[in-house]
Amino acid sequence: MADKNNDVLKHPKINPNNVPKAFHSLIPYVEKWGISDDGYLDEEIDGASSEEIKELIKVISEFKAEGFDKWLGNPNTDNYTKEWVAFVSLINAYDLAKIRLKLEIDEDV
Repeated sequence: MADKNNDVLKHPKINPNNVPKAFHSLIPYVEKWGISDDGYLDEEIDGASSEEIKELIKVISEFKAEGFDKWLGNPNTDNYTKEWVAFVSLINAYDLAKIRLKLEIDEDV
């Protein structure tokens, strides 16, 4: 039986009301990859297929929305929510995924 506390840590449920509308298209990715616990994030990245890793990298690297960096890089009382933390964690997952993909490529050479 899955531990519900761990599932909440691993896969945050996002309230769209706490996320700027321009960023709503990323919510499914945040709910999968926006893991604030480094250990759980490492497990998810390690357990992901190369295709999942490539999709995460593609989606985040191609995402363009006005104010994204400002919202993430400027925590204040209005945006410091579990959703904000999950979006910041998504960027951490993206960075970790790029490292994993590079390691895979280096191993194939």
